[in-house]
Amino acid sequence: MLQWCGDMGVTDWVSMIALWATVLGVTVWAVLRLFPTQPGSHARNVLDQRLAHGEIDLETYRSARAAMDLSDPELRQAGPLRGA
Repeated sequence: MLQWCGDMGVTDWVSMIALWATVLGVTVWAVLRLFPTQPGSHARNVLDQRLAHGEIDLETYRSARAAMDLSDPELRQAGPLRGA
């Protein structure tokens, strides 16, 4: 009867595990480099860009940002930001 990996010693097993861990690590690293996550929400980024381009004034920005912060449960629990 054929034995799968029956002839492998401890060094062979450790080498095989290290090889597959390296392959998995490089794959995860490559995927994260190709598809980076964007910090913050898309709506906040658009609002920030509109303010930077002068499409909206500061008062409109602040009221829209406050409305977004009220609708975000994580920010409601954290409380208001200091100096913002």
